[in-house]
Amino acid sequence: MKLIKLGFTSKYSDKSIEKLFLEGKNFLNNYICDSPTEVCHYFPTNKIKNILGEHKLLFSDVEFLNDLQEESNIFLILKELLEGPSMKEIHPKLISCLSRYDELRTLVDNEIVYSNPLSLEQDDHDKFIYNSRRYIFCASKDTDCLAMWKYYSKGDRYDALNIVFSPNDLINCIVSDLKEIHNGLRIVHGSVIYDDNIKKEILVHLIDEINRIYINYLDDNDRNSEIQHEIVNHFFYLLKDYSAFFKNESYKHEQEYRFVLEFDNTNIKKYNLEYDFRHVGAYQMPYMKIGFEKDIVKILVINPNDSKDQLAIKSNRAFLDYYGYNKTDLGISTIQLRY
Repeated sequence: MKLIKLGFTSKYSDKSIEKLFLEGKNFLNNYICDSPTEVCHYFPTNKIKNILGEHKLLFSDVEFLNDLQEESNIFLILKELLEGPSMKEIHPKLISCLSRYDELRTLVDNEIVYSNPLSLEQDDHDKFIYNSRRYIFCASKDTDCLAMWKYYSKGDRYDALNIVFSPNDLINCIVSDLKEIHNGLRIVHGSVIYDDNIKKEILVHLIDEINRIYINYLDDNDRNSEIQHEIVNHFFYLLKDYSAFFKNESYKHEQEYRFVLEFDNTNIKKYNLEYDFRHVGAYQMPYMKIGFEKDIVKILVINPNDSKDQLAIKSNRAFLDYYGYNKTDLGISTIQLRY
């Protein structure tokens, strides 16, 4: 399957705006691509049949993640920048416009995010912007992290497991599983950014590039006003793109590594992709199931509480053998728990 670098066509045929958008989407890769040879995915022990039994992973809709700070972090950084000295070379009109981030963020949400993926109609010049959706799968670069064991067990027994695999192997499985989507699939994967200074560096660069084009359309007329709106609208779209890899510094111990899928959302219905909802408290959280080959699972790791339990070791080995994970090793946590 051909992977297409999805972009957009400016309504006003301005190649500089199109170039800005494409370069803006690719610029993030300079910061998130550190190419680990292996990552892992933690999950509660009672989910092992859902994951290894079905050999499928859940990719959650980015707009419905259970961390309320997921998207807001980037806007907090933006607010700090717009009120600081690093914006002294930016045109005041652009700063004033970007400072309306809450209003513009809502506008972008309403125009882009909350369209029904099962009945979306294309009625805009910009097919990619208005029909795209992102789905995310979270992993970690730390295969034996006490905080992660604790979080996924949701209790005192560290009742969790993790599977270790290569990022590139999973990418190959995604491409294979979604091979029917022939009109474009964008996959972005990399390490989450926790350092606020790096986040600021990224956003300052983006705002500088936006400003460079924005100042060409300052003359007061209807066409320029619409172009200004287009530039700012796509800036906030890029922020939504970046926000999938920006996270509060307090979570840096997770060493999170993310896989984000982006494609034309009408394909969910067209190709009968496995789209469903899972119940989390009062919420109904949309997700997609993506298949993987059993051979990519290098290790199944047992949590620190059960690492010395011979029955836990024996039974998990039996599970792997029964479900065809013959090439998967069984590992145990080396963390020493204190009681």
